[in-house]
Parts: sequence; structure tokens; C-alpha cells
Amino acid sequence: MTSDHDAPAPGSPATRAPAAVDYASGRIRDLFLDALDGPDPAPAIEIARHLISCGNPLPSATCLALGLPAGSSYGAGARAVLAKVAAGA
Repeated sequence: MTSDHDAPAPGSPATRAPAAVDYASGRIRDLFLDALDGPDPAPAIEIARHLISCGNPLPSATCLALGLPAGSSYGAGARAVLAKVAAGA
């Protein structure tokens, strides 16, 4: 579990959309999806920190689970995970 010191503040660069978009390998994207389904949120949070600028499309079911519109990117999903942590949820 992460402490409050590890979580990005709302509106911080870690939770805002990045200026440049990049793309993550399928392996990293799969690790993120698996981590989201896992019992411990720490792996998903750690991987999310590396995906905030990822432009690959997130699966629709994952978008729904994260409260995002269908077609959202892994970057948007990663920022949603980090924002949830920052909010203390």
C-alpha cells in the first residue's frame, strides 16, 4: 500500500493529460490490466505512473470499470487510477 506521500496531488502533472503521447508495449499494457484485477492496488499504481502518456486504447470494459468513456486511452486510465489514489479512495 502506498502512503499519502507517494500519491500525486489532484491536478499535478501525474494526474493531468501529458503534452506528448507515447505508446506502451502490449506486455506493459497487459501487466496493467492484470494489476487492476488483482487484490493489491500497489502494482496497478506503480505501472500507472509509467502509462500516464500512453495513447493506446484501453479495453471498453476497463474504461467502464474506471468510469471513463469507451475509447479512452491507457494514459487516461492510468491518470484515473492515480487520481483515485490522490483522493484517498
